[in-house]
Amino acid sequence: MKTAAAVLVVFLIFNVFKKEDAKTSKAFPVETRPPVVEQQAPSTDGDSVQIPDEQQKPQPAIRYPVNANLSAEASARSAKVYSFARTMKLDPSINDELLKKISDSIVFYADKHNIDSALAAALIARESRFNPNAVSPSSAKGLGQLIDSTAANMGVSDPFDIDQNLDGSFKYFRQMLDIWQGNDNQLVMALAGYLTGPRVVKDCNCVPNSSQPYITDIINYAETISGGK
Repeated sequence: MKTAAAVLVVFLIFNVFKKEDAKTSKAFPVETRPPVVEQQAPSTDGDSVQIPDEQQKPQPAIRYPVNANLSAEASARSAKVYSFARTMKLDPSINDELLKKISDSIVFYADKHNIDSALAAALIARESRFNPNAVSPSSAKGLGQLIDSTAANMGVSDPFDIDQNLDGSFKYFRQMLDIWQGNDNQLVMALAGYLTGPRVVKDCNCVPNSSQPYITDIINYAETISGGK
């Protein structure tokens, strides 16, 4: 059953990407954010996420004990996120205790915004590799890599705060899912919208080819987290 579902997802993604080939007359500025790579100094190649010096940006604090708000079932999902996150994190300053809090917060805010927690965790894995201090060359910040304008629109005053960033990132992703509610390709369109901005996806009524690795990674991560692999 899981194999059939996976085949269906791949088939849908393939057909959506095919639509892009017929739209090559339209050009849109599309920024793709590659997976975070560890580095000791600010990047100059434009492809890596910069990690601020610990003395400049201290570890963000949890605003309240998220653990106390998780049910036994939610705690079990958090454990899966945590297990996966340990294989993904690159910044050695993110210790296991902090990673556990991040995993709990991912589940908490995913549930708040009615998003599958494995999918939400996969999004964060692809955006920042669970690094709450990550900064991209285009100044996208935090776990969900929010740009300043999006952060402000989502009510996020400190994008390096774990709770604020996850709450705002999942609120924004929920908006992307709602925009394409009822679309056969809702998930891939929403993920493309999160990456490139909804206007780009709406204007071409397609998923830009440049978004394919990003979307594929997230779907694969979500399947791994949920136990599909």
